Amino acid sequence: NTLGSPRRETVSATLPEGLGDGELAVTNAKGKRVPHAIVPTAGGRRLLFEASVPAFGYTTYTVKKTSGNAAAAAPRQIGADEYILENDMYRIVIDPARGGTITSLVAKKEGGKEFADPQHRFAFGELRGFFYDQGQFHSSAQSPATVTVLCDNELEKSVRISGRIDTHPFTQTITLRKGERKIGFDLKIDWQHNVGIGAFRQKDGFNNNHRAFYDDRFNLNILFPAALDAPALYKDAPFDVCKSTLENTHFTTWDNIKHNVILHWVDLAERDGGYGLALLSDHTTSYSYGADAPLGLTVQYSGNGLWGRDYGPTHIRFAVVPHRRAWDAAGIQEENRRWNEPLLCTFAAQAAADEASLIDATGTGYEISAAYLDREQIVVRLFNADGDGTPQKIRFAFPLSKVEQTDLNGNATAACAIRKRGGVSEIEVAMPRFGLKTLRLTK
Repeated sequence: NTLGSPRRETVSATLPEGLGDGELAVTNAKGKRVPHAIVPTAGGRRLLFEASVPAFGYTTYTVKKTSGNAAAAAPRQIGADEYILENDMYRIVIDPARGGTITSLVAKKEGGKEFADPQHRFAFGELRGFFYDQGQFHSSAQSPATVTVLCDNELEKSVRISGRIDTHPFTQTITLRKGERKIGFDLKIDWQHNVGIGAFRQKDGFNNNHRAFYDDRFNLNILFPAALDAPALYKDAPFDVCKSTLENTHFTTWDNIKHNVILHWVDLAERDGGYGLALLSDHTTSYSYGADAPLGLTVQYSGNGLWGRDYGPTHIRFAVVPHRRAWDAAGIQEENRRWNEPLLCTFAAQAAADEASLIDATGTGYEISAAYLDREQIVVRLFNADGDGTPQKIRFAFPLSKVEQTDLNGNATAACAIRKRGGVSEIEVAMPRFGLKTLRLTK
């Protein structure tokens, strides 16, 4: 666990040889059995289990063979009618007749709120773009899709949607996990030929002030028409979060450029502190939004771009998080970190059944943005992602003789008082939201 707070999440790991058949038992470091499931894959079997891992630390789980047969759900085909993907967190209705788009997204833990706008002219999860060689928009909702169940157990529910946009096949996997707020999507497009997608065919983009890739409404987008009342838009930036004051993201010339970059996430939140919908991206790209256009994640522009290259196969991952209140109260920064920094799992033939938390910043709103050895000392950099400016307690699971605050050049600027109890060292740190502090630890 690379985060400064404890995590309880479903972990997925490919079983090594020797554990590839038969039933298994999974126990935590205290010897208690934990819920698990086994899912067959093309290369073997995948193990799912509930893991609880301390803050910036580790724990061990024991996986052993037991008697009996593995209880694993085999993938099965879904018919042409709408399909309901449901777990303890969400109830999602998928319409295969409209390209596998989502007609309903109900968040059970958010008062049963419906987040997919049923009145919008576009569908939630619709893939849409302007194919300029044909002079028209194409959408995944124009063609039927096939829905296949990939996983159906208590810990994970996932389906694969196989459809096409124009003549190009795509597959999209939607995954729900027990207790997780994030709804995961994995999109792959198998382009049959180099198709142009954008506002128009760009021939002289380097010297032309009007460029084809500026207006993202014409690029290939995944659309998310949300049932929200006049939401404001927030988005993260390097060590910051910004609130958009623009009416829309649409622009067509360089001298009218607008900020439409998504670094990690954008969030639509109702202005009265009601409901919101966050979109998490696995890469830095652009988004589109306005009164005439729902929130859209730019999937692809194909044509003569800023550097004159054409683009090919597409594979992206993204997630949505329905929530209440604004981004900070809803913990969107934390959800983004959990998604982009998943729990790391590795198998060992032998390992001690123990666990430990090395650095604990639980409840502070702080991120551990860096931690590394510098000769005989440890450097830890903290970022106040969504906390306030009051003093916060940081705990280290080892005795320290000295803790210094330093500038970015490594020069000491202040000393921190250390409280020691039972081998644990504790200090207090205060900094404003979006502030940074670098600590040098001496054992």
